[in-house]
Amino acid sequence: MPVRVEISAGAVPLARGFADLNIGDRCIEHCQLSAAGCDEFSRLSGDTAPVHTAEHHAQSLGFEHRILPGFYTTLRFSRLMGMFVPGPLSVIHSTRFEFPGPVYLDGTGGVAVTYEAVIVRIIGSLRAVELDLEARVGERLVVRGTGRCMMTR
Repeated sequence: MPVRVEISAGAVPLARGFADLNIGDRCIEHCQLSAAGCDEFSRLSGDTAPVHTAEHHAQSLGFEHRILPGFYTTLRFSRLMGMFVPGPLSVIHSTRFEFPGPVYLDGTGGVAVTYEAVIVRIIGSLRAVELDLEARVGERLVVRGTGRCMMTR
């Protein structure tokens, strides 16, 4: 029976072994990405591209507001995969992301994003799982991707 977990900031990791995982297991998190977080990401990554830091530059490129760096918008998937589905008995092996729509920083201090990770394939011979990954702002898809995790137990 697939497991559905909705997590919040203080959620306790969900440790399940390979035999306990099911296709359809999913983890969902609603969180707020902030301008301060974007600034910290830019400081740590060195990505200070003006489309992320200057409203006027982003608008000159045709965007409504400055946009969050794509990799900043994917950071939550590390938490979902590493702590919940499949969880702390796994190691992330690979990820792949596409960014079908921008995530705007519009001066309100942040944007609500919903993240979801779903197990879509279990590979017994490799003790691995493959996941579909999505992030949405409202109903608008802003990140889609895949991930593979190797299970340690």
